[in-house]
Amino acid sequence: MGLGGLGAVLYTGPIATVIAFGIWGRLLHTYSASQVTPFALLVPVFGMAFSSLLLDEALTPISLLAASVVLLGLVTAVVGPRIAGSLALRGQPVGAP
Repeated sequence: MGLGGLGAVLYTGPIATVIAFGIWGRLLHTYSASQVTPFALLVPVFGMAFSSLLLDEALTPISLLAASVVLLGLVTAVVGPRIAGSLALRGQPVGAP
């Protein structure tokens, strides 16, 4: 293993893991798990994007379709309940709980 490989292992292992778990823990401390967990779906999407940008790996049409489905699911999970709540409120008289 060369110096680049050693650097990659040191970055991926202790540094990135500690930072990622620290951020994740902070988010779970601040927000409920139901608000934070859907964003874990972005991990493979970012992995594909960064491998394309940094390593010149090709994004195939099927991988772009898969990323689009993940993003659509995330938007549905995050924004869907808000839309459903606002639609339900429209049917109630003003001042009703």
